[in-house]
Amino acid sequence: GEIINTLVNFTDSSVSLYGDSYIGGVAGHIEDGSVKNVTVRALNISGTGDFIGGISGVNQTGIIREVNLDIDGQVTGDNNIGGVVGKNSSSILYVTGSINGVRGIENNVGGAVGYNDHGMIYELKLEVTERVLGESYIGGVVGCNFNGEIESINFNGDSITGTSHIGGIVGVSIGGEISSSKSNIIDIVSSSSENVGGLVGLLSSGLMTNIQGAVNEVFAGEGFAGGAIGRSSNSLV
Repeated sequence: GEIINTLVNFTDSSVSLYGDSYIGGVAGHIEDGSVKNVTVRALNISGTGDFIGGISGVNQTGIIREVNLDIDGQVTGDNNIGGVVGKNSSSILYVTGSINGVRGIENNVGGAVGYNDHGMIYELKLEVTERVLGESYIGGVVGCNFNGEIESINFNGDSITGTSHIGGIVGVSIGGEISSSKSNIIDIVSSSSENVGGLVGLLSSGLMTNIQGAVNEVFAGEGFAGGAIGRSSNSLV
């Protein structure tokens, strides 16, 4: 199915959308469908479980394109939490948005996507005005990127914090490619443990090209901290 030319407005309630798992401003789970030219306005999108996103909890085989997000509160949950999509295995194209904050209790938390599994994220302009926060694999744009493509991203954020594998753009990237993107963090990218980078916390067997980043401070409590990459293994930069 298709969802086209639609306004989704939850701003009249103090808790915009709330549930357990697979929670999204448009759909809990997208498979073999498309979301196009949609605007989501909300205060909070919250779950007590996994796969929570401003647009969809999971984008399995769908296409999300030309979407605008305006979330005055936070997108929150446990694992796989993203301002746009909790877990993406397909395409997210031409998305703009402003989100107050994104928070996960555990792992795979991103300003846009918590877990990008062989997915494509292209032409995204996103601002997270407060923190992107979680345990491990926390990124300003993507928490964990596994053999996915991330291209033409413009991200502005306040702080990206967690326990390990924290990055201004991606917390951990295994395989795949990150290219032609910019990140501006006005406060701090920090980890109480290890693997923290102004751009990527851990880059493993991947490619990173034409990336620009600015950050006020990078901190790792136990080591492996870098202005660009916390730790790189078998990768091309």
